[in-house]
Amino acid sequence: MTKMKRKGISSVATVIIFLATIVSATLVMAYFFISTKSATSQPLLEISDAYYISNSIIFTIRNIGSVDVTASSISITCPSATASYSTSTSIPKGTAQSIKATVSTGGTINDGDLCVAQVTLSSPDSTSLALSFRVIKP
Repeated sequence: MTKMKRKGISSVATVIIFLATIVSATLVMAYFFISTKSATSQPLLEISDAYYISNSIIFTIRNIGSVDVTASSISITCPSATASYSTSTSIPKGTAQSIKATVSTGGTINDGDLCVAQVTLSSPDSTSLALSFRVIKP
């Protein structure tokens, strides 16, 4: 009998390499889907149309994220004044709410002041967001 010489990789090794490639590709795709899902289900808020009228800052807060949000309180810090809004407000995704925050006694707001609203959320997670905006004083 003559012995046949094998050349190249055996069929068992080929199958193992093929299966390892499939498993690693599946793991990479699963990680991608999980990471993009968690990144897109975060609260995303924006403040616009902020006006100072009669000792109050009136503004619109929009939920442009993909989850419903409940803000438990909003505190605003401007260069020479502070304001607060302590009523719990539900802002479903894709909607906006008008908020009227009362400025503390003795504070002054000037046209174009850059203010920061510290929005404390109670849902979907208990967290705090800092949103900056400019105030218009008509």
